[in-house]
Amino acid sequence: MKNYEALTYARLFSGVAKDEIKHLLQCLNAYSRSYKKGEYVIRYQDHISRFILVVNGTLFVTKTDHLGNQVIISRVTAGETFAEALAFSSNTFSEVSVIAKTDCDLLFIDAQVFTRVCSQACVYHGKVISNLLAIISEKNVNLIRKVDVLSKKKIRDRLMSFLKSESHKQGKKSFIVPYNRTELAEYLSVNRSALSTEISKLKAEGVIDVNRNRYTLYF
Repeated sequence: MKNYEALTYARLFSGVAKDEIKHLLQCLNAYSRSYKKGEYVIRYQDHISRFILVVNGTLFVTKTDHLGNQVIISRVTAGETFAEALAFSSNTFSEVSVIAKTDCDLLFIDAQVFTRVCSQACVYHGKVISNLLAIISEKNVNLIRKVDVLSKKKIRDRLMSFLKSESHKQGKKSFIVPYNRTELAEYLSVNRSALSTEISKLKAEGVIDVNRNRYTLYF
């Protein structure tokens, strides 16, 4: 791992001095690996013992149903982590797949390090644990929001619930949605053509405006 500067922006290492990160990575028994766009980082039913920090690039966490339809569970970008809950779970076999949306550099961190006292008495060990708990808590909140979105039966209601949630998260009425139209349909578990029809209707009614991935809300 050479790009320690990038790690200073990761929430996991918030409050950790840059000079201490290299030492801390040794304490966390971490190693780095690169993936090309389209490569699988995790496949369904893979055994997971480490959680992963994205140093750079973008990943999609996906699930395929019994009909072969792919659903996007979440999007993970630089500075974010994933597979934390699975790495600490007693059931360590993945129920999802993780695919590199772009070329990626990833950091794999040993989950078991967090379950025991640091043998090297790292000053920042406790800080990283605190950061990790905050990350997991926030993900649980986001999961509740997604469940609320998917609980809506009508496509229009799902879309508007998603846009309202995204607007709240980004703190503005005009914002970029991090999915193209096909990806958004997968995220909302709806048909792409039906989704496009609802977007066109909402735009014609003056409820929203859309310019590529930028959405502006008027409700």
